[in-house]
Amino acid sequence: MINHHTNNLTIAVTGHRFIPNDVRLYQSIQEIINSLIDSYQDHTFTLICPLAEGSDQLVARIALDLREFKLHVPLPMPVEEYLQDFTSEDGQETFQQLLSVAAKIHQLPPKKSHPEAYRALGQYLIHNSDLLFAVWNGVFTKQAGGTSDVVRMAVEAGKTIYWVYCPNQKLGQANNLEEQKQIGDLEILSP
Repeated sequence: MINHHTNNLTIAVTGHRFIPNDVRLYQSIQEIINSLIDSYQDHTFTLICPLAEGSDQLVARIALDLREFKLHVPLPMPVEEYLQDFTSEDGQETFQQLLSVAAKIHQLPPKKSHPEAYRALGQYLIHNSDLLFAVWNGVFTKQAGGTSDVVRMAVEAGKTIYWVYCPNQKLGQANNLEEQKQIGDLEILSP
């Protein structure tokens, strides 16, 4: 449910870390963000994004390029530990660059394991946002705190989800939607 009384639209981001470098994905995300800006002209915008490699960083860069967003970064664990889950130096550098322009950084309470920390992060994203932006392949897995888990939480919470179709480039992550959808296809899932 979008809170029109605060005149702030808060968008949480979730998505795959391993995404294709495809102009259709970039263009689709840019079009959706521009559409939201046009639809909520009297609002300010906050992007809640943990800045993981891949989807998070792509959405954050596009949103900040439009200069309409305050970036709020919830961290599932201390930065040094979080960066150990990144697979590339480029991803780590982009994280640091984006973190340096964040309007707010929120360190979540420590958890016993990374899956628990990522699940708590997903709960935080859903609890603190008006809608969810998911760059996702549409496959529900049992990975705690993964993209599909966050989407499931959003559905259960009655959030509107802007789902941008994107294959997960992680080895062995093929799915049956690849023949039905194109990279960047948008589906709006409303409660």
